[in-house]
Amino acid sequence: MLLYFDTCCLNRPHDDQRQQRIFQETEAIISLLDGVIHGSWDMAASEVLLYEVNQISDITRRTAILGLLKSERPSKIRENSPAIHCRNSEPGQCSDSDGLQTF
Repeated sequence: MLLYFDTCCLNRPHDDQRQQRIFQETEAIISLLDGVIHGSWDMAASEVLLYEVNQISDITRRTAILGLLKSERPSKIRENSPAIHCRNSEPGQCSDSDGLQTF
C-alpha cells in the first residue's frame, strides 16, 4: 500500500500531546510510519510536501521531518502533473497517468 502523509501528519508527533485527540492522532500516525519503516507499506511524497516541510520555522521539527523523508526515501515523489497544470480546465478534461482528474 502506498501512503501519503501531508505536512500536518508529519508535524503531529511534535505537537503538544496533552490533548487526548492529538495524542490519539499521533499514535495512529506513528503506527503507520512504523509500517513504512518496517517495509509493510511504501510512502509517497510530493514537491509540495517537500516545499511545505522546508517552510517549517521550527528548525528542530523541520530537521526531524526532513530526516524521516530522507531516511525512508519515499517510493514515489509526485512532480507537477498535467492534472495540476490544467486545474482551471473544464471538469473531466484533464487527467494524468496515475488516474488523477480535475473535478
